[in-house]
Amino acid sequence: MTTIPKRSDTVSERKALSPSTLDFPVVGIGASAGGLQAIKLFFENMPLDNGMAFVIILHLSPDHQSFADKIIQESTTMPVLQVTETVPIEKNRVYLISPAQRLAINDGLLEVSPTNPLIGRHASIDLFFRDLADAHRERAFCLVLSGGNQLAYR
Repeated sequence: MTTIPKRSDTVSERKALSPSTLDFPVVGIGASAGGLQAIKLFFENMPLDNGMAFVIILHLSPDHQSFADKIIQESTTMPVLQVTETVPIEKNRVYLISPAQRLAINDGLLEVSPTNPLIGRHASIDLFFRDLADAHRERAFCLVLSGGNQLAYR
């Protein structure tokens, strides 16, 4: 059973977040490997010039190479970037985090760091959603997508 850390458990590990100066929405999307089809369907129906940035955190094993960025790229004409270093957030783009990394957002930047084994990778979606809300406030949106019968959505 995975325990989601309390906010006080993670604050000491994070540097202070600066409020974002971005003037567009940032959408955090969390999913397990079973949610990849739902993510594809989401982006198949998302217009290219939507004025938002999308950040995807997949709950995948860090021991296996992921091709999720290539799979998602097949569903959208927006650029899909596997985040491996600090990058600025731009609208009309999709960012994907490596399963072995922790992702944070700070003043319009996506920052990666190794996952803390004491907290575990299972909390990475929750921790990113918290950072996103703290930094981006009213322009932050979070979605959790799961696998299942996709025919019901067509």
